[in-house]
Amino acid sequence: MLTTCRHGTNWEKLCDLHENVENCLRDCHLDNEQYDVWDYTDLLMNSTFCMVPRGRRLGSFRFIEVMQQGCIPIVMSNGWVLPFQEVIDYSRAGINWDERLLIELKDRLMNMNNERVMKMRSQAAFLYTQYFRSGNTVFSQF
Repeated sequence: MLTTCRHGTNWEKLCDLHENVENCLRDCHLDNEQYDVWDYTDLLMNSTFCMVPRGRRLGSFRFIEVMQQGCIPIVMSNGWVLPFQEVIDYSRAGINWDERLLIELKDRLMNMNNERVMKMRSQAAFLYTQYFRSGNTVFSQF
């Protein structure tokens, strides 16, 4: 699910800049109704792969959220230095993907071995428990 309007509090003002304000407002209202149907944590828990795009800064708190639910993080942020990467082998729990190659990602994921996928999900949940659970409020800052 991808939402386009819910983020922030001034999305209606952004529609004022759209060439067709009425369509923008209608589409955003429909989008927001869909947003309220789904529980974010349930979506993560029931997903195998979770995109972790660049946030406002180079990193994103989404990285910790997806690992908490045992979802395999797909880090889409070129140049991002992952926390504790000098001691944690993230390649066993996630995928670091070039932002510019998004169109090729689906093929890579579809060709992954099921056993490897299950190991990566387990490792993601383990890393969260081992390294991030106690500091979750601290890590939500980055």
